[in-house]
Amino acid sequence: MLKIVCNGEVLEQVNSFRYLGAIITSTGDCSVEIRSRLGSARSAITSLNSMWKDRALSKELKARLMRLPVWPVATYECETWTLKASDRKRISAFEMTILEFVEYTNLQKLS
Repeated sequence: MLKIVCNGEVLEQVNSFRYLGAIITSTGDCSVEIRSRLGSARSAITSLNSMWKDRALSKELKARLMRLPVWPVATYECETWTLKASDRKRISAFEMTILEFVEYTNLQKLS
């Protein structure tokens, strides 16, 4: 552990903390941040439930609306992420979930 002294006091060391909305870990691992962002995006999807169930909206419009309010939540600050193979798979799986969700709500519209 690194001992950091500021104004004569030793600063407390933590394993992770939030800074400007991002989760910073002591190891520099971005997996926790990615999971958190994808979870927030899932919450954004469910908060728009009435819109997804609206039969008057086309699949194209729903897909566009998914890209506007949901995808930016998931990818906020992604430029700073260091991705591992497992993180890439998790993001790809989330993207497929979004596409399947839009397709599923459109199929419900047909039945």
